[in-house]
Amino acid sequence: MKVDIKQLTSLQAEEACTLVQRVFDATIAPSYQELGREHFHSFVDPIAFSHRLDNPAHFALGAYQQDELIAMIEVRDFSHICLLFTDLAWQGKGIGSLLVQKASMKCLERMDVNAAPGAVSFYQRMGFVPTAKEQETDGIKYVPMQKQLSK
Repeated sequence: MKVDIKQLTSLQAEEACTLVQRVFDATIAPSYQELGREHFHSFVDPIAFSHRLDNPAHFALGAYQQDELIAMIEVRDFSHICLLFTDLAWQGKGIGSLLVQKASMKCLERMDVNAAPGAVSFYQRMGFVPTAKEQETDGIKYVPMQKQLSK
């Protein structure tokens, strides 16, 4: 299986946000109240995504199988994972791990993430450790996690 990792730009905003919304709606949204779902959907609006990518300390990478976007990661301030989503058909095949690894090469001394409760074990396998207990902000549940990078 050949997967190409490419920098995402505002030209791929619609494609990236559609992938994220589809996976979120199928996996995470059912456990959220309406406030959390609305807040998340406003964050992954293609226009908002494009504006975030205008910041030079912000980047997104996409994993492509042939010409199909199958996973994406978005990072702000060269340290914080904002989004990491893999198409359901491709989960469990190492693509999310590959994206975290590739993103870490662009990051500074650490990476952090507000992990969805169901993703905590994935991030722990990647070397992240919880820095606080599960929290909820604007209806979104998460566990703050961090990983020190060795450069």
